[in-house]
Order: sequence, then structure tokens, then C-alpha cells
Amino acid sequence: VLKDMNKPYGVIINRDGIGDDQVEKFCNNSGIKILDKIPNKREIAEYYSRGESLIEYDSKWKGRFEAIIKEIEKDLSK
Repeated sequence: VLKDMNKPYGVIINRDGIGDDQVEKFCNNSGIKILDKIPNKREIAEYYSRGESLIEYDSKWKGRFEAIIKEIEKDLSK
């Protein structure tokens, strides 16, 4: 839908490293921007299962998400 509307879009790959690389290949072949990848880690899943955020798991994610927001804002201003 966003492509049809000429709106910028991208994906964050969750549970990266599980299975194969088909999602990444699809995105690359389709020109879909990969904004970030969240690794498949048991600790992250445990935080999610308790309703806690990735930022609470590891504060470095706050900076990564802020960078994604800035990138999205930049794309939207084009």
C-alpha cells in the first residue's frame, strides 16, 4: 500500500538469525530498506514475554531506535 502511495517505508527484522535469509533477500531484491535487525536472543524474548521493552533489555537500543526515527523523519521530509 505504501509503495502504491509513493510513501517511504522500511522494515525492522525481528528475531534475526533464525531460519534463513529469505526476508533480507526479499527486501534487498524489492528495494525495501532494512532499518535494523533485532537478534534472536533468548534474553530479548524473556523481556518481551514480561511486557518489557528492548530498551529495558539493553539501553543501546534507545539510540538505535532514535536513529531510525531520524531516518524516517528525513525520508518523510523529501
